[in-house]
Amino acid sequence: MDAYSVVGVKPQQVSYLNDFERLNLTEEYNVTFERGTRIAYADRSHYFISGTASIDRNGDVVHKGNVIRQLDRALDNVDALLMDGDANLNDMKYLIVYLRDPTDYSRVKQYLDFHLPELPAFVVEGAVCRPEWLVEVEGVAVAPNEDPALPAF
Repeated sequence: MDAYSVVGVKPQQVSYLNDFERLNLTEEYNVTFERGTRIAYADRSHYFISGTASIDRNGDVVHKGNVIRQLDRALDNVDALLMDGDANLNDMKYLIVYLRDPTDYSRVKQYLDFHLPELPAFVVEGAVCRPEWLVEVEGVAVAPNEDPALPAF
């Protein structure tokens, strides 16, 4: 979010999302990014979810070797991040799914079509950052906000 290019965003509009019951700080496993950032406006908030995977609150990989269970956990983690900012998975506008192994595409696509049929999802091959991760997700959400003290979008 250091490169978010909307002129005039004030510090009080920006908050970082986490759920420490489910996820640890990213810096605890030697990366420096925020998993989720909320930019609040008078009538809505925009949520930017960075690459999120199947990890637990200790930073350990969950469901090693099972791409569908990893995807499910990653989406649960995204939902937890969004809930920290008063949104949820239904507020997602699109999702990018990175697969380590392109042969997992059909199973992942079938899962997404069944569980999130209205959500545009782009599934691409990608070198996710940990060898145990088979899938990683990111995306953008928009949810209503009511704070007339904040600037309009």
